[in-house]
Amino acid sequence: MSGEWHDTLVITRYSPVTLVYVSRPLNGSWRIMSRDDMAPVELPKPRHRLLTILGVLLGLATFLLVVLWINQWTRERIANLDRYTLAFADIDCPTPPDQSRAEFLAQVQYLGALPDRLHLLDDSLPSRLREAFASHPSVEKVVEVRIMPPRQVQVRLVYRTSDRASK
Repeated sequence: MSGEWHDTLVITRYSPVTLVYVSRPLNGSWRIMSRDDMAPVELPKPRHRLLTILGVLLGLATFLLVVLWINQWTRERIANLDRYTLAFADIDCPTPPDQSRAEFLAQVQYLGALPDRLHLLDDSLPSRLREAFASHPSVEKVVEVRIMPPRQVQVRLVYRTSDRASK
């Protein structure tokens, strides 16, 4: 083990060489080297740099794909839990002028061929609800469909007036 060197970088104030590199092998003798005595440091070749960057980018892309896959897998596993479903009759919407809320929602559910329980994590749910409400003859315009936590669906509607409905 007498051939191994322990290196220390020493900065001196009074020597003509500002940076002095001091090396000491395990046998105890000291060797002082200036910056000129040291071998030049080889910079990595551009090809190695490119491979390093590509490796990092590949690692990040793999990480993101794994996170997205875990998200999708988790959503599929919990989508059918009661915690993430809502009864169609519990949708919050304004009551039409000539019908009861329950009767109106039953007609919208029938026209849209929607189930009794809605899966709130379904990405297509807002568009399906928008189409179902728009198909009802009393609805002139669906302003907004919002799915909000916890387990709430709000629908803003504009109803036809009796003059427009008869035309």
